[in-house]
Amino acid sequence: MAAAFSPARRVELERLRERAALDLRRARRLQSHAEALRLRQLLVAINDELAKERRRARLHARDLAAEARLRATGATVQQIRAWGLANGLTTSTRARLPRQLIEAYAAAHPTQNHQEPSSP
Repeated sequence: MAAAFSPARRVELERLRERAALDLRRARRLQSHAEALRLRQLLVAINDELAKERRRARLHARDLAAEARLRATGATVQQIRAWGLANGLTTSTRARLPRQLIEAYAAAHPTQNHQEPSSP
């Protein structure tokens, strides 16, 4: 199972990256080649983890947007599942609704977020 999105983890990784970059500059200045190599490897690992966190943040934002669209439709989960099955989209009976299914339902059922002013 993938790790959940955590803004605090991203902040901590960015702090570690800054510290490792400073230490790397110091090691180069002192011509400590073994330490510089170790720090470069550490920076690569930190940057990889930061890339994973950025991806988790994007997916988290997409999930939040899909949930907002679900609430905006006013439909229940059961209604969306039934609509998906009727339209040939695959959906499980128990798991969380896929983002793509919610987006397809919302596109097929646009909501009216504003009311027309009545003419006197």
